[in-house]
Amino acid sequence: MKRKNKIFLSIFLLVVIALFIVFAANYQVLRPIVEEKIVSYGYSAIFVFSLLADVLEQPFGPEIPASLGVIFGLNIFYVFIFCVAGSFIGSFISFYFGRSILHDKVQQSCVSKKHRNYCRLFQKYGKFTLFLAAVSPIPYVFFCWLSGAFYMKVSTFFFYGLIPRALRIGVVLLIVSAFL
Repeated sequence: MKRKNKIFLSIFLLVVIALFIVFAANYQVLRPIVEEKIVSYGYSAIFVFSLLADVLEQPFGPEIPASLGVIFGLNIFYVFIFCVAGSFIGSFISFYFGRSILHDKVQQSCVSKKHRNYCRLFQKYGKFTLFLAAVSPIPYVFFCWLSGAFYMKVSTFFFYGLIPRALRIGVVLLIVSAFL
């Protein structure tokens, strides 16, 4: 079973790295595609892109497709609801990925003297780093993985990760709508 987890983890990380490189290298090409899908499919496209933004480590967050939806005239309230729903589901997928796949690797690395202090720091301040990642441009998905890997309580993850993420999305949408 552990061998399968290692193989799955290796393949997953390679795919995530490859997607990050593709997104970063082709951001200018991909942005019009995202815009086109939001115009064509509306709220469902916002939901899907928001979910993907919080499952795959890549350079933009769920507020980008949501902002595009508001810019293209979609109802801000529904955009917010679909974006937050997609973000919450994506965040939970990332959290449970960390809990089920990364936990053993993290615990093995915490045994070594070199990494023990980092593990203690995350166990002590992890909820605050998750909060910071949820409201800032820091890579949020990575901290969802770590939160799951360190077996953070789901209620703590919800309070320090998901609620601030929803607030960030809401603030960005209000700012975007104010300039329209």
